[in-house]
Amino acid sequence: MNGERRLAWVAFGAWLLVCFALQGQFARGGTAMWFPELGLVLLFSLLARMEERDAWIAGVLAALVRSAFSSEPPLVQLSGLLGFALLVMALRSSLEISAPLLRGVVAVLCIFACDLWIFLACCARTYWAHGSLAGFEPPVLPLALIALSSGVLALVAGPLLAQLPGLSPLRSRRW
Repeated sequence: MNGERRLAWVAFGAWLLVCFALQGQFARGGTAMWFPELGLVLLFSLLARMEERDAWIAGVLAALVRSAFSSEPPLVQLSGLLGFALLVMALRSSLEISAPLLRGVVAVLCIFACDLWIFLACCARTYWAHGSLAGFEPPVLPLALIALSSGVLALVAGPLLAQLPGLSPLRSRRW
């Protein structure tokens, strides 16, 4: 890996740090239900244009950065974001996610799946710790609203996020 690509990975990590920090700051209280997953939309935007061999690096880097701002265990973050990257790459190979509407729909599905996975993994941890899930009800509506707002962000700003400064050595595909 040459120096330019290493610097691009550092820049990607810095942009992810900014996205997850902004998301943590602004998604509080009443706005948390509809505030988009900024870091996942950035990851999605870059995965849509990245070489397949780099997708796992992007997923691991996003999991490491996100775990700094999250209460979920790092292993749950890692499995969720690697699954997210794998799902995006699988859908990218069979669908043309450069089309705006399809990009938004795929972002909604992938982000919903990732957030649902992280929620279910935390519920399993709670079950193993306490032995019961009394009153368990999956928060499908809040997760769907977050995914929808993230899909709208990917629809509107996806190509712009992939053009952030420092990320050009990681991009290989055109929108």
